[in-house]
Amino acid sequence: MKFSSYLLFELGVVLIVVGLVLAVVAALGARMEAEEEEARAVSAIRRRRMRPANTTPTTASRPTTGGSEETP
Repeated sequence: MKFSSYLLFELGVVLIVVGLVLAVVAALGARMEAEEEEARAVSAIRRRRMRPANTTPTTASRPTTGGSEETP
């Protein structure tokens, strides 16, 4: 009887310790994931700021012929 109650107590302690370790690892993993996501968002914002606003030529910036076009 004494041996079985000791064994049940030890089994309970082991299960509690394993559960706590898993909870701590899961919490640290979630925190690292959140920090990584935040870092990705910040770097995406920085890339957008460094990119030129508009690199395609517009009709206003195209050179004109100066009105010397001949009409048939």
